[in-house]
Amino acid sequence: MAKRWIQKGYRVTIVLGFVGLSLSTYYCIARNNINNKNKAQQHKPGRKISGYTQDKKGNKIPDESVKEHLCELITGDGYPYGYKKLTTCLQEDYKLVINHKKVYRLCKELDILRPKRKTYPNRPRKLAKREKITGSNQLSTDYQISLGSPHISC
Repeated sequence: MAKRWIQKGYRVTIVLGFVGLSLSTYYCIARNNINNKNKAQQHKPGRKISGYTQDKKGNKIPDESVKEHLCELITGDGYPYGYKKLTTCLQEDYKLVINHKKVYRLCKELDILRPKRKTYPNRPRKLAKREKITGSNQLSTDYQISLGSPHISC
């Protein structure tokens, strides 16, 4: 409501005095509204997607043909492969200069990623009991020392 009166040309301090709102609160809300609008305009963080990949000769190959190559590898014997092995296949078979992160993104778009492995925790380790020993004969195992014959023959 105060915003309407301020936009009509009334002074900010007078309008906020009638409303009972402090200047700092008004400007804080105004700043947050501007930041939210800017965030809505931004799409994704990071670098823009180029849309092509280069081969070793320097020719630009669109991502759609790379997706076709991935589908060919998957229909062949490449299905048990993960995205890192698919990356090496693309680099070796099709002579592409491509990063494993880009292959991961393309596999994610095609929905051909393998499910992640379940990691099972190690079995619980049993620690030895710490018992106080107060006497000489309280050890649970018997150790015997044999000294042999005490004399030395020459």
